[in-house]
Amino acid sequence: MEFLKRKHLRQKGRDPEVNDKVSPAQIEAMDKWGVQQEGSYGYLKTIKQPTLVVNGSNDVIMPTVNSYIMQQNIPNAELVIYRDSNHGSQFQYPQRIVRHVSDFLSEYDASVHAARVAKRVEEAAEATAE
Repeated sequence: MEFLKRKHLRQKGRDPEVNDKVSPAQIEAMDKWGVQQEGSYGYLKTIKQPTLVVNGSNDVIMPTVNSYIMQQNIPNAELVIYRDSNHGSQFQYPQRIVRHVSDFLSEYDASVHAARVAKRVEEAAEATAE
């Protein structure tokens, strides 16, 4: 309910409401996207960047099971499911999403830094060996 209160406070810069012309096209596209075909998740394994997958436990627009599939097929993926929420889970739990994204990015920054330090140490060891 807090989300709905915040949503109606903002009057400027809002996206236009979805209308009858948009919904059928979006539903058709989601139906086609959601049909698994042999090898249809293979491209997910090619994603090299650490990935944060976020969804609500009751998302009917992008079914929650798809988030589990993404997490299982993307190397270095982390999954966050917000309970009792749907497609707008980030709006239903704004403080949590900020904390989860901040933690995720901090861990990513730390791992990038550690990899750079390890590379410098390796390069220094190689230079010393020569």
